Amino acid sequence: MTSYRQWWQTNVDVTQLESLYDKTKRNVTWNPAYSYGQGSTKPIYWDNPYWSRFENYQTDTRDRVYGNATATYQFTDKFSVMGRLTLDQYSLLREERRAVGSVPTPFGVPGGGDQSSGYFNSNRRFMETNVDVIATYNTDLGSDFNLNVMGGFNYRHNKTTEVNGSTNGGLIVPGLYSLTNAPDRVVSEFESEVGVQGFYGAATLGYKSFLYFDFSARNDWSSTLSPSNNSYFYPAVSGSFVFSELMDSKAVSFGKLRLNWAQVGKGASWGVAGSTPYNIPIAFTSPLASSGRAAFNEDLKPERTNSIEAGLEMFFYNRRVGFDVAYYKTNSIDQIVSVPVSYATGYSSKWLNAGEIENQGFEISLMATAVKKENFTWDIMLNWSKNTNKVISLADGIDNLQLGSFQGGVTVNARVGEAYGAITGSDYVYEDGKKVVGPGGYYEISQSNDKIIGNITPDFNAGLTNTFGYKQWSMSFLLDWQKGGDLFSLDQWYGRGTGLYEESAGNNDLGNPKRDPVVQNPDGSYASNSGGTVLEGVMEDPNNAGSYIDNTTRINGDDYAADGWATNPNGGFIYDASYLKLRSLSITYRFPSSILEKTFISNASLSFVGSNLWIIYKNLPYADPEAGLSSGNVQGFQSGVLPTTRNFGFNLKLNF
Repeated sequence: MTSYRQWWQTNVDVTQLESLYDKTKRNVTWNPAYSYGQGSTKPIYWDNPYWSRFENYQTDTRDRVYGNATATYQFTDKFSVMGRLTLDQYSLLREERRAVGSVPTPFGVPGGGDQSSGYFNSNRRFMETNVDVIATYNTDLGSDFNLNVMGGFNYRHNKTTEVNGSTNGGLIVPGLYSLTNAPDRVVSEFESEVGVQGFYGAATLGYKSFLYFDFSARNDWSSTLSPSNNSYFYPAVSGSFVFSELMDSKAVSFGKLRLNWAQVGKGASWGVAGSTPYNIPIAFTSPLASSGRAAFNEDLKPERTNSIEAGLEMFFYNRRVGFDVAYYKTNSIDQIVSVPVSYATGYSSKWLNAGEIENQGFEISLMATAVKKENFTWDIMLNWSKNTNKVISLADGIDNLQLGSFQGGVTVNARVGEAYGAITGSDYVYEDGKKVVGPGGYYEISQSNDKIIGNITPDFNAGLTNTFGYKQWSMSFLLDWQKGGDLFSLDQWYGRGTGLYEESAGNNDLGNPKRDPVVQNPDGSYASNSGGTVLEGVMEDPNNAGSYIDNTTRINGDDYAADGWATNPNGGFIYDASYLKLRSLSITYRFPSSILEKTFISNASLSFVGSNLWIIYKNLPYADPEAGLSSGNVQGFQSGVLPTTRNFGFNLKLNF
């Protein structure tokens, strides 16, 4: 007997969703909550995307003012002082709307719970002020040496205020998006001020235009650290040798060796080393205030990163061909992170200086002018980089720092001795590298949910830029390539387990639909017209305990269990995040001077620009590998992603 859900998925084409919305103006989807009864069109998991586009829309309004004022006084031809004031201020209003009839999901301010309709707005004001005073001195020391010295003072002040509000309990009047159009409201407020002041200096000593030494140092004081630890000093030194100045070669246009060492200090985020900020995301009818879940730490020290870099840069034949090769190594120590603590302390986590992480790798750039004619040029640039990392240590007594925990039992971690960003979860049981199938015909799953099943770090990244110029026209495009890196797809985890994706359909090894029932002959063998699936792997030999043979057990395919979460571990849904993309394209026309010479415009150009235009190659089915959670620490997890958007635009540039 065919269930209503199966009938709906078979007879409603995804391409009809737009037509369904246009005709009904209702949230009709291909995944109705059939438990509400035969004929129900109420969605269970996902809204109709056209309903989301035209009913559940967001708007952002930003007013921004920024600028700077600079004054310089030249005391002598060698000594000058500059004063500079910069200001950046904006106000941002963000609004989100959820129409009556949407799928209930978390919405608005934390604490509001699941809502099937509602309105949320956020008013954010931000202001950054920078004050700089910089003195410079430049002189020649005899005929061979040149000295350039700089020293200065900087003060930076940031202030952020934010008020967020959302309806609670759904909209009373459909289509009226106002905080008062609800049984209750939930409100949260945030305010922070951060000040950093620093003194810095730098000196460059040059010898005969081919040997240079640079020294710099800075000391900052940050308001986000306690007075006993808020001062941090960080120096840097570098040297470069332009050996092409000592060569008389027509082939070598430029050649330079460089070696750098630097230390960088960084203060804490606001609110982690001082008084505990209060969380007050409250409904008006049930006021509640609580301290933050993470305990602050007055003993926090500033973060520090030590880095070294060595490189070789060369160009040949009047810079027609060149390369830049660099090796780097960075060690980040005393990183400020939140680590779990016992709930008996009254908190779920505490801010600590947690250990050391090492990154090292190579960066290579190749440049060439392939064609250079009077009216036509073709320039090529290839970039390639590879980074490897390792967690050297964490805080005392901690061997693993969980960066994120997600549905399905998957976590992303920093483990001592492992590469940063290890993805852990359950995995298959293997025998001689082959998956083990249990007596029921389904895969055996590891007892532990702490197996390393992937890592977010790619093997390498590369980009190829081609730029063509013909008279007043130019065209440039960028191919972007990532090799490797892993992610866990919750979409595949659920989609394959519910029969949504095509992998759960089709014919089996006997040439029959795999969703057909399993049919056995009287002797126990499978009939030639049998449906079902035989999972690839090995099973224990029933005639020889402890030895394994190829799996022959056939299982039903009508409930999709062989494909989804019910009988597969997390490791079955780890995908290679490799991709090759046409990242950007631009076509520019520069207006000739003969057109502009009688106007007040000195230069003018009109450009067509596009980005994210084409995913040429990827391994993750049905989704963009980059469409994950974020670009920060929490990577390697993909869920509910929307199709990637292509961006097109025009750019008119005028110089006066």
